[in-house]
Amino acid sequence: MVCTKKYIFAYIYGYSETSYNSDMTLKEAVTAFLSDLRRRGYSARTIAAYEFDLSKFMRYADQMLEMPAGEAGIEAVDTELVRGWIDRCLEAGNTPRTTARKMATCKSLFKFLEGEKVI
Repeated sequence: MVCTKKYIFAYIYGYSETSYNSDMTLKEAVTAFLSDLRRRGYSARTIAAYEFDLSKFMRYADQMLEMPAGEAGIEAVDTELVRGWIDRCLEAGNTPRTTARKMATCKSLFKFLEGEKVI
């Protein structure tokens, strides 16, 4: 068996090579992302902040896509959904600085998924 980056990632996070693709749920993607941050030595506070922001985003995505909790797929996330979430954050009274942090968190998640060839 060839030991590719994709195979190693799939092995570490429990995905078989055949199931490791864009059929991943947003919850699975966030779990893999947070595990990668831990592996790379990010501080517990940074990981907790990312987890907080991403849990809010997942809840919003599930609600907007009318999916049971944790079932929204990453393939369903588009620019419109992310912009809607940012609008909701601003409407809820988040400061521009907090909103920028939440956008950066989402951006980091999807850069990670792109780097792992999930999307």
